[in-house]
Order: sequence, then structure tokens, then C-alpha cells
Amino acid sequence: MKYEFVCSACDHVQTNDLSIPEFEKAKEAGVECKACEATADYQFSTAGVQFCFKGDAWADKNYKEKKYRKNRSKYMAQRQDKNHIRPTLKPNYKGQEADSWKEAQEAARDDGKQTASYEPLVQREKIQEGK
Repeated sequence: MKYEFVCSACDHVQTNDLSIPEFEKAKEAGVECKACEATADYQFSTAGVQFCFKGDAWADKNYKEKKYRKNRSKYMAQRQDKNHIRPTLKPNYKGQEADSWKEAQEAARDDGKQTASYEPLVQREKIQEGK
């Protein structure tokens, strides 16, 4: 990496190519100035700094995009609720409607069928009746 050092005696600016361990030593002790051989100290410089933004590179644009997508998602959910019919499961056994899931379960039991699949629906029906 390239690092800039400034001489405290003659203000000469020099760039040294150093490894990280060499830089750590030079940062504390300084380096020899090429112009006057005095001690040159490290000076932070943004000239060699390169960085890359994630996303679209501008936080403001990402913020606007997120806000747009959130509002659009809310709008589409409302639109779907208005325009789409949601099917509901009605209590039945062999296509014959019953007044409740409990009655459908009893009809299946009377017919000798297993009724375990009706149990969650019966429980949900009890909870809704209790409200």
C-alpha cells in the first residue's frame, strides 16, 4: 500500500510503498525524508482510498426504493383483499353439508371412518363460538 509522509523540517511530501507491518513501525517511528534526511511523519491521505457502495450506491435512493416497495406492497394487499374471493371450507361429509364440524365428525364416525382430521376444525369452531 502507498502511504504519504510529510517531513517536519522541510515540509517535503513523499509516498512510500509499505506492507502493513512496515507501515505500523513507520507510523510510530517515522521514516527518513528523501530530501533532507530528517524524520518524516505519516499523514493520512484520501488520494489512494478507494471504496465501493453496496446496492445502488446512494442511501437516499435505496431509502426511496424501500419506501416505494413497502407502499406498493400494502396497496397490492388491499387490492387483493377487495377483488379476490377467498374460498372457505364449509362443514361437510361426503359432499353433504352439515351445520357444524362436530356434526360432520359424528357423521363420519357413524359411517365407520377415522375422524382425526376433523378434530382441529372442531376445536377452531369451539374457540370461535366462545368469542
